[in-house]
Amino acid sequence: MPRHIKVLIVVPENNTTMEPEISALCPALAPISVARVKRPARTLLLEDLPTYAEATLGAIEPFAAEPLDLVIHGCTAAGFLGGPGGNARMVERLRERTRATVVSTAGAMTDALRSAGVSATAVVKAITSCRTSASISWMRCKSKSARLRMALAASFGTMPASARVSVAATSTVSQVRKRFSSLQMRPISGRV
Repeated sequence: MPRHIKVLIVVPENNTTMEPEISALCPALAPISVARVKRPARTLLLEDLPTYAEATLGAIEPFAAEPLDLVIHGCTAAGFLGGPGGNARMVERLRERTRATVVSTAGAMTDALRSAGVSATAVVKAITSCRTSASISWMRCKSKSARLRMALAASFGTMPASARVSVAATSTVSQVRKRFSSLQMRPISGRV
């Protein structure tokens, strides 16, 4: 019978998805221990990294005495903020403390991109709040019937296709014209 691989996942304290995802993808690794890293109650910033690194090492202390085979450093934002050098230093500190093989999500992403031949990337915020999209559509909408359908649908927590189509049809023409002339759109256009 093969020996059980002992795994520790290190994630920010608010990450509730990595452990169940790894367990589902790699059931042979279960049970998996999880070290939760204390973090600011806001977006992690570059200046937070020294404190965050110490919090990371503090979070793994209860597990450091156990013989571990694999440590998954799942603090992606910290890895990307620290850059390749900062991520490599954190991986090395975790390796020294646990004497285990350490992989990081930021490093794995970089390795996967390089393996695929990607040499340059751009980041686009792909997730837009449903409420934001609906608000933009509402502001662009000129048809009273479309607004009525949207208001009715909103009371049920949905947006019917007919309302979306009406919104698109009534707003597209005016938005194309405004796209390049609006002072509010110019900064957005430059970033796209």
